Amino acid sequence: MKLLEEGPKWNKKVTCNDYDGCGALLLIEKEDLFIVKDVDITGDVDLYYCVRCPVCNEIIRVKESEIPGNVKKEILNMYRDSMSKGK
Repeated sequence: MKLLEEGPKWNKKVTCNDYDGCGALLLIEKEDLFIVKDVDITGDVDLYYCVRCPVCNEIIRVKESEIPGNVKKEILNMYRDSMSKGK
């Protein structure tokens, strides 16, 4: 198979405004995303797709519904790979 032309890359505009955020407008891409794991007191685990603001260093959650399935799958696989290497 020969690739004739790649489709458009995913990107999204987000604003850094959570808590102590600086208000910067950011254009994020797939490569900027990472997963944050949150475990509550009952032991339930939630995973969040996030980016880090390059201005103020705050972590910004990106709504999962705003990320295409193929991008979520790739980021999740990278997260799982990093967890298995850390053991």
